[in-house]
Amino acid sequence: MTERHGKRGMPGYFLMVCLLTGSIFVLCCSLLWSRTEERRSYQFIADLDGMEYDGSFLEKAGKLRGVCQISPVLEIPIRLKMENYTMDTVIKAVDMEVFDKKVQYAREVPLGNTPVLFLGKDSLAGMRDSNDHSISEKQKKKFLENYADLKVEYAVPSAVSDEQAGEDEHWSSCIVAGIFSSPADGIYLPYSQSSALYGNAERPEVKALLTVRGRDNFEKVQSYFETRSGAE
Repeated sequence: MTERHGKRGMPGYFLMVCLLTGSIFVLCCSLLWSRTEERRSYQFIADLDGMEYDGSFLEKAGKLRGVCQISPVLEIPIRLKMENYTMDTVIKAVDMEVFDKKVQYAREVPLGNTPVLFLGKDSLAGMRDSNDHSISEKQKKKFLENYADLKVEYAVPSAVSDEQAGEDEHWSSCIVAGIFSSPADGIYLPYSQSSALYGNAERPEVKALLTVRGRDNFEKVQSYFETRSGAE
């Protein structure tokens, strides 16, 4: 009888051990995830809302908990043309060395006087043809897959008039050097080439690309700039 009771008690004992082991495993995973989130870096572009991007701003922003890197950003409005498709968009000039991105396709292009662009994989959704028809998914895919052979031109707003068309517009050449899978919805340019893009047009307002370590820190820093923007 004693042995029989002992055998019946074994499944319950093993069940307790399994539950305890599972709980410890879940706790360890949770702690590991939390530690990973604390070490992970996040980025966002902040409006300065009247603040100058200068030593004073860098000192103040650098004191925010978790901020580990700050670099300038220019958002330059342009009109972009590929074959018979055009769209009005905004180019973000960023420091490519610190900008967090995932590259889908890329080629080496030396930086010179011709602007070098990087397209997000979803950035051409606003393209329209000469009949004002939206670009098809098939055409977008064709442009992206053949990015290295694309003839791409741009015009800055000050040089473009809605009444003008075709050869009367002041178009300049640019080069597509790669496609980003993330971020997917923007078009980017090395910051060092920004002046080559906007030329004689008014210099855009400088914004800031902030890199913040830790999810909680990131949300607090982002909220700080959003609250400040809303208060203006």
